[in-house]
Amino acid sequence: MADKNNNQISRPHWYSSDLPPSLQTAVWISVFIVFALSILDLAGWIFDLTFLKSILAKWIPMKIITAYCFIFTATALVIIKVNAPVIIKQIIPGVVAILVSLVSLATLYVCLYHISTGHESSLAEVSYLTFCFAPESRMSFFEACIFFIIGNIVFLLMADKTKTSNLAHVLIIPIALISYFIPASYLLGVYSVTELIHMSVALTTGIAFCGICTVVLLIKPDTWFLKVFTARDTGGIIARKLLLPLMILPVVIAWLRINGERTGMFKSNEGIVLVALTYTCCFLALIWLTARSVNKIDLKRHASEEALKKSYARLELLSETANRLLVSKNPQELVNELCNRVMKFLDCQFFFNFIVDDTVRKLHLNTYAGISVKSAQKIEWLDFGVADCGYIVLDGNRIVAKNFSDTSDPRTDLIRSFGIKAYARHPLLSRDKVIGTLSFGSSTQISFSEEDLSMMKIVTDQVAIAISRIRNENALRESEERFKAMAEVSPVGMGVVEFASGKFLYINPSYEQYFGYDKDELLSKKAPEIFLDTKDKELIYKKLEEDNFVSNYEVKLKRKDGSSFWSMSSIRPIKFINKPALLETFIDITDHKRAEKELQSTKDYLENLINYANAPIIVWNPDTRIQLFNHAFEHLTGYSSSEVEGKMLDVLFPKASLKESNAKIKDALTENWKTIEIPILTKNKEIRTVLWNSANIYDTDRKTVLSTIAQGNDITERIDAEQKVKERTKDLELANLQLKQELTERFQAQQALRKSEIQLKELNATKDKFFNIVAHDLKNPFTSLLGSSELLSKNIDQLDNEKIQNLATILNDSAKSGYAILQNLLDWSRSQTGMLKFNPERINLRKLIDENILNQELFSTNKEIELYSEVKEDIFIFADKNMINTVLRNILSNALKFTYRYGKVVVSALIDSDDAIISVKDNGIGISKENIDKLFRIDTKYSMPGTNNEQGTGLGLKLSREFVEKHGGRIWVESIEFQGSEFTFSIPQMKDNHLMK
Repeated sequence: MADKNNNQISRPHWYSSDLPPSLQTAVWISVFIVFALSILDLAGWIFDLTFLKSILAKWIPMKIITAYCFIFTATALVIIKVNAPVIIKQIIPGVVAILVSLVSLATLYVCLYHISTGHESSLAEVSYLTFCFAPESRMSFFEACIFFIIGNIVFLLMADKTKTSNLAHVLIIPIALISYFIPASYLLGVYSVTELIHMSVALTTGIAFCGICTVVLLIKPDTWFLKVFTARDTGGIIARKLLLPLMILPVVIAWLRINGERTGMFKSNEGIVLVALTYTCCFLALIWLTARSVNKIDLKRHASEEALKKSYARLELLSETANRLLVSKNPQELVNELCNRVMKFLDCQFFFNFIVDDTVRKLHLNTYAGISVKSAQKIEWLDFGVADCGYIVLDGNRIVAKNFSDTSDPRTDLIRSFGIKAYARHPLLSRDKVIGTLSFGSSTQISFSEEDLSMMKIVTDQVAIAISRIRNENALRESEERFKAMAEVSPVGMGVVEFASGKFLYINPSYEQYFGYDKDELLSKKAPEIFLDTKDKELIYKKLEEDNFVSNYEVKLKRKDGSSFWSMSSIRPIKFINKPALLETFIDITDHKRAEKELQSTKDYLENLINYANAPIIVWNPDTRIQLFNHAFEHLTGYSSSEVEGKMLDVLFPKASLKESNAKIKDALTENWKTIEIPILTKNKEIRTVLWNSANIYDTDRKTVLSTIAQGNDITERIDAEQKVKERTKDLELANLQLKQELTERFQAQQALRKSEIQLKELNATKDKFFNIVAHDLKNPFTSLLGSSELLSKNIDQLDNEKIQNLATILNDSAKSGYAILQNLLDWSRSQTGMLKFNPERINLRKLIDENILNQELFSTNKEIELYSEVKEDIFIFADKNMINTVLRNILSNALKFTYRYGKVVVSALIDSDDAIISVKDNGIGISKENIDKLFRIDTKYSMPGTNNEQGTGLGLKLSREFVEKHGGRIWVESIEFQGSEFTFSIPQMKDNHLMK
């Protein structure tokens, strides 16, 4: 697998340029010197340290404004040089250039004014400019001239054009020479220039100017002047090598001459000879440096030539290897010869070539070098995951091992045993699948170069491509042979037609037999000529254009003798002998079409026979969908055949007997002949009893039911007559029983009367208590209503809006409380007097719970209580919707009333056996054990204010119990005081469960 990081292109650093490394270093050293001298000078002025300002006390120091100008100029040049955003490279250097130019111009003005008048300019007396223009602070006239020129040079460099850069270098050359003169004069002890008034320049200033000039010259290396030094040819290298010595040697010579004159050395012959020898040594040093540079260049050139020769040899070897592998029919046989050549070229002593054998899932040693036959026999077969080559098969990654003495990788144990010190194994890949490995090892080297590894990789890829090519060709050949073998014995007619011309490229024997042509005759024809109908041709071409294939298309074809036959044809585009083609396959379905026609005739006959039979006849399939419905059945039910055919059979059954009727229909499928009695619901909603004689029609296996046919007989009148006889007999039996039970009933009536009298007395007492409770509870809201309304009517003129609002709220709450009591009382009284009708129906319990939660949303929101339902799926019950609504409303309002602010009320429901269990759980104040029994009793009162002082009667829970018990269910509560309550009630789920209690 190729290394992904070998071909990455390195991105330039922010500080890089086109300069050689030595000149880049010179630029950054110069910038550092400028910044260092300027900052040290500022520190010297701040802390009054002479050696920071001027090195020696006798030398003049750098001015503060000069240091600032150096810092600003160096910053601008750095920004121009680095890879900064364009907007930054334009704005900051421009601002700096303007600032330095203005300061230098102002300084020139002040200096010239002082020279011409002998007095200071008013500009030098401005308080906030004294640090810049005061006599002791301002830069010299000479420095101002240089900074003015440098400011303009910055503008020229910002343009980033060759012409402006050339002009900038022309301007900077004299400044560079003058700047170099300043430190040289200090070094030689010539102070005449530096001591002139208005022209004196500090040593540190001269050095800083030299740094600025170096940066300006090297910042744009492509000008005519700098190309000589920045070129990468021999001249450029020599120029760079000699530049520094040529700058130093003249100063050394000048120093010798000046000091020789001062000491009187030139007055003697010996002194003159000594000076000549010194000059000779300097020039010899210069010549030696020049020769040394040229020798280094020659050595590099020779090394490059050797590398180029080796590269040519490598390229020639790889080219020859690729050519031989491409034309070889068996590349595995060439691997030994080619790898031996590569091994010698790389100075290796070992190579191994393994091939993956998928049949046994092992690696087989194909060829090798450097080990004995006995050692080769030991590694002839290797399992996947064993040694390094086994790992390559599993992960497909190259393994390079260097300096085996320092590695403890167990995968290299086998290779290390052969005395190998450096080793590289590459996978042979075919479509990202490892088909083998190729590796090289050395006992003399401890590592391989990147060029060596690259060559190994290329050879490995070439071998892999060659082996993959042969394998693909063999696979393709085997595939073609399998196709031809299958086609030759296939009973399906198969032909390949050239897409462009429509001529046959291949036909199988079945194709010849179907048409009566021999192979040569068919190959001379075009495929469309065998189609009989022109419309079929057009339809097939259209379908090919739309879908690019034709599948199971029934078409009539003609034979050689002119006869025709029906075929089931399929056409798909393929490539055959590297040509676009169409593969046509078909089978003869003439007999099938004839059988279909006969079957249709038989079906039409039977349908007519059934439709016009006198007895009602119906046919349905195993899914109980009606297939046939004759006229007699239409007369019986009032439905037309078009209204019921295709629908489920139970559309004819009354709902009351639907389940039983469906069971009888399913049972009829298990027997060949069955007589069943099933009620029928006619179109005008009349129920007729029909005796059905049904028979099943089976498939050829005599097990699979295809359909069921039934003949009906209306026995409604007979059933009615039998029912009347049964009723008359029952009346006679009842009369006899009445005579026998009359005395017993009279006695039981007397006993029941006594018992009823006792119960009536208890009930009257209970009701009296109940009405006292209700009257007392009604008194509270009405008292509040009367008191608040009276207060409002008498004092409305003296009350402000807030108090009126409070009274209105009290009136509204009292009215709501009274209305709730009256509503529950009305429902209870209607229940007790029998006026409340019980109307059970099918109810979606989930939707009913959601509606009640929505109705309580305002109450829960005001108290900031989380109210939600855990019922996510539909649950259906058969119950009175109004009663269940009342139960849910009372329990929910009760839970919200006794739940603290920020509490939670959760509604849940589940099916337990045949009951629906509904639960409302809160985390409110709870109920004590002794008060739980009082909740549902009508003769006791248990009511207390809610958490927000809400009022209630306790009647809601009593009414809820009444309604739940009417459905045959029960209601109960579980509660822990101060932790919450859970009210639960059950509703039987079935219709016929005790609902009429």
